[in-house]
Amino acid sequence: MKSSNLSKVFLLAALLLVTSFASAETNKGNLSVDRPLVVSGKTLAAGEYTLQWEGSGPAVKVDVLKGKKVVATVPAQVVSTPTPQFGNGISVAKNPDGTEKVTQIQFNGKKYLLQIEDQSAMKAGN
Repeated sequence: MKSSNLSKVFLLAALLLVTSFASAETNKGNLSVDRPLVVSGKTLAAGEYTLQWEGSGPAVKVDVLKGKKVVATVPAQVVSTPTPQFGNGISVAKNPDGTEKVTQIQFNGKKYLLQIEDQSAMKAGN
């Protein structure tokens, strides 16, 4: 009888462990860039990228991938929106050198967007 109870405890522990790994939510989205843009100090060439981050926020680290290669990692805030986004899109701002940096990314059908944190402002504040 003791071995039966011990087996049940191990089974329960294994199920809890699997559940905790499954609950680590990985989010993905696509980013289409039609001109060179700066993300986290790195210039992204025109092309298709995948964004990937863990959790639902508010503070996340976003990996920007070209194929399977991480080309940039940037801190961001997941911002809830009252209605789903209509279409994929980005917002940009001009850098002092004339380049454009990504400030916000939205995903079609999602009730959130990513607010990209300004690395240069963070460094200047430290």
